[in-house]
Amino acid sequence: MLIRKKSSPKSQPQINNIEITPDTLSSRSGILLYNRYLEKLGFYKFIQDVFGSLPQGANGMQPLEFYKQLMAYFFDGSCMHISYFEILKNMPALASFLNIPEDKLASSHQIKRFFKKYVNKLYIQHKFRFILRQLFIWRLKQDKPSIIEIGIDTMVLDNNDALKREGCKPTYKKKLGFQPLQITWNHIIIDAIFRDGDKHSNHGKDVVKSLRKIVNLIRAEYKIDVPIIVKMDSGFFADANFSYMEDKLDVLYICSGKRYANIVNHINKLEQSKLHEYQAGKNIWNYAEFGCRLDSWKKFRRFIYTQYENADDIQLYVNFGKPDQIICTNIGVNPKLTKQLISAGGISYLTAEGIIEAGHKRGAEELVHRSYKELLVKEQLPFKKFGMNQAYYYFSVISHTLFESYKRDVSFDIISVVSYPSTFRRKLVDFAGKVVSHANTVTLKVTKYIYDSLNIKELWERCHNPVMIL
Repeated sequence: MLIRKKSSPKSQPQINNIEITPDTLSSRSGILLYNRYLEKLGFYKFIQDVFGSLPQGANGMQPLEFYKQLMAYFFDGSCMHISYFEILKNMPALASFLNIPEDKLASSHQIKRFFKKYVNKLYIQHKFRFILRQLFIWRLKQDKPSIIEIGIDTMVLDNNDALKREGCKPTYKKKLGFQPLQITWNHIIIDAIFRDGDKHSNHGKDVVKSLRKIVNLIRAEYKIDVPIIVKMDSGFFADANFSYMEDKLDVLYICSGKRYANIVNHINKLEQSKLHEYQAGKNIWNYAEFGCRLDSWKKFRRFIYTQYENADDIQLYVNFGKPDQIICTNIGVNPKLTKQLISAGGISYLTAEGIIEAGHKRGAEELVHRSYKELLVKEQLPFKKFGMNQAYYYFSVISHTLFESYKRDVSFDIISVVSYPSTFRRKLVDFAGKVVSHANTVTLKVTKYIYDSLNIKELWERCHNPVMIL
């Protein structure tokens, strides 16, 4: 009897060797799209015009080459050490993505020398803040909000483990670092003052001066009568701030209150039965409204006291141990501003529930700090001189604004606009490509799966048609 031997299925050939390819390859092909977007919206021309008076190297790296490589460095985020530029210098694909000659890829020493041109603290800070405010107006005119909610807060950059840094001082978090004052709107930082770590929230006149510039810019460049609501935590709870916003700026504010004696005394006299109830999802708050004037104040202001209840575990807190909050606001007090708010469709803000809801959203708005720090990857700033670290900080803030703009203008249907940098980088930066040059034309080739799944054709077209900054 003839027995046929079953043939085994043909196995996949196994890789047995590794060789060098002369092809120009990259694992960060998303940088090409981002750089083209920045070119077409006029960012490089804009920043060169702002810093046009800075000295330029005769034979070394020019400002345009520096700006392109620095923006790609923050966007990539693979390594945030300045020494990483030594690795980037040996990546010819990066030169193709940035549209610069390969021999113009910078070394880490060239990058450091360029940062030394920004050591003038005050002069350079004004330039950077001007850029941030202009980017804000650019985004504002695209979004066209009927009511503008801006947040103001400080953010600690923990440099406790870094080598000695000029201006690196103890912060309220008991760590050595820096503590810039930042104004935020719609997930971007629209103005900032880079400061030593020991500068508290309400240091000097930083708050009122920053708000004045932002408010005047909104009135002049966007809309003269748009309602503006400033949200703050208790670090900014001060009569000087409130009076300036009420009397000089004509803006509304919502500020977390401090537990001063006469406020606490009034709260202790509140009867539990007279508290109203506000519910958002499964969360319940009891609240009461009242007017209060501290001893040093000249006027009464509107206060709202909230006390948290847990709907799922109502026995979790005894009465005196329930988490509570005090809110101070001028919403509903000024007739002119109230009329503006109603005309803009913000009548819900006038109720206590609307103010509580807006106050609670302030916590979510602070996630811009988390997004920024994730883009930065590490909080330690790389230089010893304050002026150079200040420039590094401002360039990173500008990069974060452009990163958020890219998500909204280009990749909004590929990845969520609220996605964090690490998620975004995995999908829209870290994909492989091959740079091919033929007949005086340079082409980036990607796999069909990447081309289709990321809709590269549509992204490429959007990168070429953004709304220009100026």
